[in-house]
Amino acid sequence: MLLNTRGLIAGIAIVGAVAVCQPATAQNKPLPTGPVVVFPAVVDGAGDSAKSVSAAVVEALRSRLKGIGASVVVYSGKLPSMLRAREEQMFSKEVVDNGPADDRDAAKKMSVNIGATEFVQVFVDSYKFDAGSRTASFNLNVNRYLSSTGAPVGTVNFKQQGIAAAGTATKLQEAEAVSRAMTVGAEQSVGGLYPASTIVENAKPAKTNKKKGNDWIKPAFILGLLGLYSGTR
Repeated sequence: MLLNTRGLIAGIAIVGAVAVCQPATAQNKPLPTGPVVVFPAVVDGAGDSAKSVSAAVVEALRSRLKGIGASVVVYSGKLPSMLRAREEQMFSKEVVDNGPADDRDAAKKMSVNIGATEFVQVFVDSYKFDAGSRTASFNLNVNRYLSSTGAPVGTVNFKQQGIAAAGTATKLQEAEAVSRAMTVGAEQSVGGLYPASTIVENAKPAKTNKKKGNDWIKPAFILGLLGLYSGTR
C-alpha cells in the first residue's frame, strides 16, 4: 500500500502552522516619559533621626523607580543646576541645601530647573522607633506631580512597619528597620503612582493553554490523515 506523500507533508505543515500561530501576549505598558526628581522626605516625629529616615525612604523609592525603568534624580543641593540657581539667587540657600519641603510651587520650579518632567514629594508622619523591639512604624504619603504645570498626577498613603534583624548593631537598627519597612512601602507607592509600570524586557509570554492547543491540533491532524487516506484509494 502506497502512502500519499503530499498528503502527509500537507498534514504535518498544517499541524506545525497551528502550533506556531498560538498567540504569545506580553504587556507593553508605558513608563514615566522623562526624568523624575525625588525630593527629600519631610519627616515628622523622628527628631535627630529625621535626615537618616528621609535618606532611607528616598533611597527605597529611587531603587523601585529605577526598577520600572524610570530615569531618577535624587535631589541634592550640589546638583550643578541647583548650584547655579543659588548663585543666581533663584532660591534661598536653605531651600537649595535642604529641598522644597512641603512647598509644591518651589518643588515645581526646582524640578524644571533640574530638567525633570515629573517630581515626587514624600511625607512621613506619626513616626516611631521602638528600640526594644527594633521596630520602626510610620505613615507614608507619596505624591507625584508634573513639572510643567505642577498638577498632581497621583497620591498614595500607606502605613509601614519594619523590624531590624536580631544581632544588628544598635546604631544601625533604626536605619535597617526603616529600610525594611520601605521594601514594601516603595513597591506599594510606585505601584500605586505608576500602575502601568512594567518593563518590556521583563514581560514573559503567556503560557499556552495545552488543552486549547490540542483542540486546534486535532482537526489539523485529521486533515493530514485524510491526505494519507486519499493516497491509498
